[in-house]
Amino acid sequence: MDSPVSFGTSMVGDERVVTVTGELDLTNCSTFEKALLTAVAATRRGCELVVDLSGVRFFDVSALRALLAAADAAQAARVRLRLTASPVVGRVIDVLGADLSRADRGLIRTPDGVRPRISIPPST
Repeated sequence: MDSPVSFGTSMVGDERVVTVTGELDLTNCSTFEKALLTAVAATRRGCELVVDLSGVRFFDVSALRALLAAADAAQAARVRLRLTASPVVGRVIDVLGADLSRADRGLIRTPDGVRPRISIPPST
């Protein structure tokens, strides 16, 4: 049985926003990856794609792999990717040591291309 998850896409000015809520795991990571790759393809070169995972309650390594695949696609398409993550997502990224801000990956950069833009609220 698939884990409960919902995806939404909207435009805020020149930014395309993909909002994900629920649980991301092996049962739905391919759908997550397809949604992100579709959003990358629909985002104009030089514009920003925001991946809002602030409503994600569960996030496993398969979801992280999908996020990294989308980051690679965004880099190739010259689309800036910005991640807003829930504490759950942030913990997985930290525990696994995923470097989402590597210069060669092209993920999560400020407009000046220097510092990572990851927004992870503190755990309560």
